Amino acid sequence: MSTPESPTPTDALSEDTQGYSKRKWALSVVLFTVLLWVAAWWLQNFTPRQPWLREVLRAEAFHILAHLILYATLYGLLRLALGPRRHATAIAVIATLSIAGVQELVQCATYRRIPGAGELFDLAVDTVALGVAHAVMRWRGIIPAK
Repeated sequence: MSTPESPTPTDALSEDTQGYSKRKWALSVVLFTVLLWVAAWWLQNFTPRQPWLREVLRAEAFHILAHLILYATLYGLLRLALGPRRHATAIAVIATLSIAGVQELVQCATYRRIPGAGELFDLAVDTVALGVAHAVMRWRGIIPAK
């Protein structure tokens, strides 16, 4: 008598992203994208009363950390929402970088400045974030290695 094998994380991904669960993933991506934009707007316009908090929020290290966390999470949600389909990774990368690019252009338009080195740096950080997220997801077996 054979014993059933335990499901792998990749099997769970295939099951979790089918049917209604797939809609939940898609909704999570949309809500997170909205949250990302609202958080970016709020951080740009928020001036705390405490000098130490003002310094933390204005520090470049905080800015980089925020980009790493937000875009790694967005990529991870998108990749999970797409499931095991063909070209899912490429679609998630293109969508994440498109959202990042549009967000940078919106900031430029809002503050009436021409895109430059700062925006390219932010996009480079966003690219690193999704690369790290992808590597961790493959290492943990959440997405299959090819």
